[in-house]
Amino acid sequence: MRKIISTIIMIGFPIFMFAVSSFYAPKYFEPMFKEPLGIALIVGSLVWLAIGAVLLLITSGARRALVFALFPVPVTLVAMLAPAVLTIQSALDPVI
Repeated sequence: MRKIISTIIMIGFPIFMFAVSSFYAPKYFEPMFKEPLGIALIVGSLVWLAIGAVLLLITSGARRALVFALFPVPVTLVAMLAPAVLTIQSALDPVI
């Protein structure tokens, strides 16, 4: 039971961060839903989180820390940084 609760917390963290950030700055995340690359990043992040959830449920000990570092943490970074990267990319498109 403890493993399930910790998995829910670890997997829920990126989703929670995305929800809270989009509540406070809704226009920041617009490129994620308008750009094809943004949609691909959302789908890829959800698939990556699903793989991480399965691995978190079947691993224990130090391996759980490794799985946490390789799955939910990068998804959190993508959720927070991808809109800025997409905005910069769209601003540079006419220049390039």
